Amino acid sequence: MLLELTPVRVDVELDPERLRPSDVPCSFADIRKLVTATGWQPEITLRDTLNDLLNAWRMQVRRHDT
Repeated sequence: MLLELTPVRVDVELDPERLRPSDVPCSFADIRKLVTATGWQPEITLRDTLNDLLNAWRMQVRRHDT
């Protein structure tokens, strides 16, 4: 999703030397129990959160470059 949010072409490469046996290959959240127990509902989408994060880092990089 981060790659979709930027016009920059990024090639993602996996370095097997940096992987650890304890690394989880894929993890997915399921908030159904939380919603059932509390009635809580997310108000901000994951896409919006990632976009905000990406923009914050863009601002950080701009500050560093000046």
